[in-house]
Amino acid sequence: MDISLNAEVQCNDGKAGHVTHVILHPIKDELTHIIVHHHGQDYKVPVSWILDADSEIVRLDCWGKDIAKQPRFIDTEYIRAPVEVEDMAVTGYSLMGYYMPYVTTETYAVKHEHIPADELEFTRGTLVFTKEGRAGHVDELVVDPETYHITHIVLREGHLWGKKDVLIGVEHIQYIDNEGVHINLTKDEVAALPTFTIKRQFKPIPLP
Repeated sequence: MDISLNAEVQCNDGKAGHVTHVILHPIKDELTHIIVHHHGQDYKVPVSWILDADSEIVRLDCWGKDIAKQPRFIDTEYIRAPVEVEDMAVTGYSLMGYYMPYVTTETYAVKHEHIPADELEFTRGTLVFTKEGRAGHVDELVVDPETYHITHIVLREGHLWGKKDVLIGVEHIQYIDNEGVHINLTKDEVAALPTFTIKRQFKPIPLP
């Protein structure tokens, strides 16, 4: 099963939204959740719900109402902070009578992403670094449909007309952190890899 990002999501009762992110365990190289944008909210959906996927659609074994029962990926908290606002430069009198500076409250939004401490958010565009530096970005993930372990990443390298997709085995991944995916290959070794031409039953689930 190949996972690409930003695909339409379908449930047993029809279209349910689209994929915005995936969540993975970087030590186990294991996909744990996809984030589905459903009716204006992002929900964490376990990968065990995925029936199959192609380049355009992720099919889930659930109903639309089931997605809305899952934990939200982002919660927004509105914080009130007191802010002094003065009507005039100094306290005094006006035509309406005596006035004083007054205190009002303003609210601002604080967003919290619900990602387990040992897992990472993964999106289309996550950078890939070789031994010599940045080489491109992740375009797709290849995932074992039985274990949900990542077996390969698909690297989009190059610029403009020179772009190509290269398949990199997970054995070349040294580690994954908030900067991106770090591999134990040089840029020349990456350039020598074959382009991504895997024959498969289901095409990738698009990354966002």
